[in-house]
Amino acid sequence: MKIIDRYIIKEVLPPFILSLFVFTFVLFMNQILKLTDLLINKGISLFVILELIAFILPSFLVLTIPVSTLTASILAFNRLSNDGEITAFKASGVSLYRMILPVSAYAFIAGLITV
Repeated sequence: MKIIDRYIIKEVLPPFILSLFVFTFVLFMNQILKLTDLLINKGISLFVILELIAFILPSFLVLTIPVSTLTASILAFNRLSNDGEITAFKASGVSLYRMILPVSAYAFIAGLITV
């Protein structure tokens, strides 16, 4: 893996993690009300609620991983563009396709995870 690949992945990874948590939390808010009702009114134990959360979470990740990947890519390349780093890459002979390659591989792996 070249230095450019690692650099671009390091630019994409923090927004991906943040957006994954945010999008998953937003989708999970609806379920939290239902789970709280089960916990308080129905008297279901906390352990069962945690098991339900563990079973619900993968269905949310199928939706949030692709959206987070897209969001992270857009944010990373926006920051690279605003700081003039894309211009510096192009001036040093790195094509746009070469810059997109690590993000494409990252998106492909994220897509495989959600299948």
